[in-house]
Amino acid sequence: DQRHTGKRSARITVPQGTAIHYQQLQGTIPGIAAGDRLTATVWVRAHGLADGAGAYMAVEFVGPSGQRVDIAHSKVSRATGRDNWEQLAAEAVVPRAAASARLVLVLHAHGTAWFDEAAVTAEKLVPWPDLGDAERRVTIRTGRVVQPDFGGVGFNVFDHIHDASRRELDEVIE
Repeated sequence: DQRHTGKRSARITVPQGTAIHYQQLQGTIPGIAAGDRLTATVWVRAHGLADGAGAYMAVEFVGPSGQRVDIAHSKVSRATGRDNWEQLAAEAVVPRAAASARLVLVLHAHGTAWFDEAAVTAEKLVPWPDLGDAERRVTIRTGRVVQPDFGGVGFNVFDHIHDASRRELDEVIE
């Protein structure tokens, strides 16, 4: 009997000699809307994992006809939770094509994994402002650059505030 806190945890066991698939437990994430940023966490502990990818968590987005439209994974490793309970996390923005979302706890290995304290939080993002053809000016104060080796000015800020594509965030504005 393993648990991180509380009275019980969820367990998935795949015995040796059994075909490895993506054995999983799923739960629907209620109340999502396009553009929401979801943060999912779960504690995992594993024993005797061999073969396959390991124990992990995913947030899966499903379209109106039941097809997967996007997925975000936590760290995936057979070493996850091997020595002690380890917290996994995944973050994603709900795509426009998603009709629903689900939290998926996965064991893709022989062995046993326990999952506990699964949680999902949603944050409403500020819509990306439509400036049309308006002139844009960006001022960079070199004394205030926190990460001088960061690959692009603005991505770190705007990725966490606005729902924007990578192409939009990589745009150089002069």
